Amino acid sequence: MLNRGLVATTQAFPRKFVALPFETYLTECIKEKREEIGRLLEGKKQFRELVCKLQPIGLRYADKLKVFEPSYKRGLGSFRLNQHA
Repeated sequence: MLNRGLVATTQAFPRKFVALPFETYLTECIKEKREEIGRLLEGKKQFRELVCKLQPIGLRYADKLKVFEPSYKRGLGSFRLNQHA
């Protein structure tokens, strides 16, 4: 329980453990989750920027040129690579 932030302890001997108010614990949990969501949203933004920079690429295979290009029909939700023979 100590590592979850539910109790406080004294440094004196013998140690005493005191339960923290639930509101304090809940507020801290909400703060941590908001920070986590912020990190995820920043990662999403960076991923979107990276995907938007993708350029078509051509590969030669079995004497044929295959072109793979990004397809954006409905935003990044439908991102896929189109293959042309």
